[in-house]
Amino acid sequence: MAFVIRDDVKVYFEDHGTGPAILLSHGFSQSSTMWREQIADLQDRYRVITWDMRGHGQSDYPEDPAAYTDAESVADMAAILDACGERKAVIGGLSLGGCASLLFHLKYPERTAGLMLFDTGPGFRKDAARDAGRDPDDLTGALYLTMVIDDDAAKAQQQIETYLEEYYGVAAAILAKRQACYAGPAEGAAEWLKGYADAGASHLVLRFAGDNERHMDAIADIRGSLGW
Repeated sequence: MAFVIRDDVKVYFEDHGTGPAILLSHGFSQSSTMWREQIADLQDRYRVITWDMRGHGQSDYPEDPAAYTDAESVADMAAILDACGERKAVIGGLSLGGCASLLFHLKYPERTAGLMLFDTGPGFRKDAARDAGRDPDDLTGALYLTMVIDDDAAKAQQQIETYLEEYYGVAAAILAKRQACYAGPAEGAAEWLKGYADAGASHLVLRFAGDNERHMDAIADIRGSLGW
């Protein structure tokens, strides 16, 4: 377990294997644990460095929104490479981590031995993205919710905690502070969802912690009470 500290913010990273360095950045709401299989496959011939972005995993969760800028992410990546004694690395990332990797390359091209970008892009503000037909006005915003519906509330709570911890590799108590989650009976689920709809949410993306077909049936049963 290792950390770099910048402006009193601790940023967690892991260092595996030996060889040419690779720095991998995770996607939004994930953590460095998402790279476990890649570490296992690569560490016999590469030095694989992974990290938790601010507000994720084992890194700090600053209260000041200004601590979460793109510039801070890029500076954290540079600090981690410095801590590992690496001047240059292959820079790779998934989704949000891919955006950070692109920004790192723009800031430090001399430190980028190569780029690996997965499920990511330059963003909608870029002319190239607009020219490719990606119009931000055509996007529909949605609220992302995680659920377990079960008459046994304690069982539901245990199931959702196990799911979140296995998926993200982070304590459920930490994830609950930054993800909207529900665990309990269908009646409570209906009230919970209705609260978001009444607050103005027009599109909800529901993720179920297992038993997808059963959960889809449960949602179908409560749709009428929500007026959907």
